[in-house]
Amino acid sequence: MGHLGCTVMAMEVDMKSCISMWSFEGLLSSGKTGLEGPFEYAASQGIGAVEVLDYYLKDDAGYKLAASATKRLGLEIPCLTIVCDLSTGGSAFEAQRQYILAMMARARGLGARYLRILGGDNPEKLDTASAFERIRMNAVSLLASAEAHSLTLVMENTGACHCRTVDLAATLRSVNSPLLRANFDTANPLLANEDPADSLAILKGLVSHVHLKDFRAADISELGAQVALNGECFVGCPLGLGLVDVDALVATLLTSGYDGYLSIEYEGKADETGPIDLCTKRLLALTGA
Repeated sequence: MGHLGCTVMAMEVDMKSCISMWSFEGLLSSGKTGLEGPFEYAASQGIGAVEVLDYYLKDDAGYKLAASATKRLGLEIPCLTIVCDLSTGGSAFEAQRQYILAMMARARGLGARYLRILGGDNPEKLDTASAFERIRMNAVSLLASAEAHSLTLVMENTGACHCRTVDLAATLRSVNSPLLRANFDTANPLLANEDPADSLAILKGLVSHVHLKDFRAADISELGAQVALNGECFVGCPLGLGLVDVDALVATLLTSGYDGYLSIEYEGKADETGPIDLCTKRLLALTGA
């Protein structure tokens, strides 16, 4: 059941609207929209920023297109998302380090404040303590470069190592740097069989970027179904139509002093923009736009 009755008063809100390119995955992968599509959509709907992914931009041409679109349309790019795994070591991480450093330069060139990185999936099957120590050490090794690029690295509550919120919080607190913070995803706690409100409480004081996402219960046969730790299945749906009380989470963020971006990350089926439009309506109500 959705949660639509707890709308935050617009006059009290000082958070910024954003939408991730990942929300357009169905449209982008099918060719129904091109790389400029998410930027055009954001501008047409009154959303002030677009979160970009290296997965889509890929090369100089893609990054130049993103920079040009944001300038032309008066948008911001607050965050660049990349795929990496800080739980790897040796030559595997050294190769990734060079990639991450290159992505820092890309992010800075776009005017982004945040580079979204991942703790990882522990592909070497290290014991838990060793895997988390490796993540900590690798993260620390990136901080000087992040500072040089005026970036904050944000880790999401996702992946084998950081699916459980307590583990993400432990990593962030062990590094203890304002340059390494949390990207809180509102729906991901369900995949760890956690209550999203409890997860946000665990990350109190650590959140610098937020993905607004909702899940509904699903059957494993459904397209896009994701399996939780206990075997339950979920699939993405428009904000307010699933199991996540997004309004209450945003209210909690507001009272905690969060004034950053709320970025739609829709993960459901989208053959057209209808489901994304519903997310946008909810986002703009929450941000008072």
